[in-house]
Amino acid sequence: MHSLTNIQDWTDITVARASIFTYNWQTSYPALKAFLFHKNDLLCVSQESEATHLRFYMGLDDQTADMLVVGVDQQGKDIIEVDPINSQVYNFALPCPAVCDDGNSPLLHTSTSNLAELTSRRSLRQSQTQSCEERLFQISSQDAFQRTKAWQDIYPLKSVLFPLTDLYQILSEYAAETLRVYFGKSETQDFHLILIGVDGQGNDIIRPNLYSNRINACSTSQTASCDTDSYLYHP
Repeated sequence: MHSLTNIQDWTDITVARASIFTYNWQTSYPALKAFLFHKNDLLCVSQESEATHLRFYMGLDDQTADMLVVGVDQQGKDIIEVDPINSQVYNFALPCPAVCDDGNSPLLHTSTSNLAELTSRRSLRQSQTQSCEERLFQISSQDAFQRTKAWQDIYPLKSVLFPLTDLYQILSEYAAETLRVYFGKSETQDFHLILIGVDGQGNDIIRPNLYSNRINACSTSQTASCDTDSYLYHP
């Protein structure tokens, strides 16, 4: 059995247990099952803003689930601007059910990939190692405000926070260029985040044990990891 490298604040969870958690989430919140991002985009955001963490906000764009990404400083504050052009809010992360595993993942329930839907809204090109293109995915502060508010007016989970060092370690563990984050919910209604490497075809790299972390979730009932001063946070 493959043993995962120990990473602080992350615990092992079996695939069977993770499948139960993702099923609980996806039957309750089918609008957003998971999201995917490329390591080069993480590096580009951190280089531009000197971020130590990334925060991913859920949003709704014309009733379609979206993921917004911002750099976060050492004090846990969003590195963003109120600006129609240079907001430093990005939507390069690709949400499922628009972009999913091909259907063989035990973490995905009652969904099929609809790549054409998302491709029609934005390019799937990622930043390259020799050039950063995350600014192609920058949206205005007004759009970011509206999308996050539309989501948070309906759903209890507001955002998730990850140290960049943890993300790089998990990418290295899987020898992958891309990670997918699944949302999960336990029987006691605790939110869980399950991270898994993704292969070159966009499919999950399944192992007996996966990384799970439920500490860094910002919700209506748990605000410790929130930036309550951010215009992307809506009480």
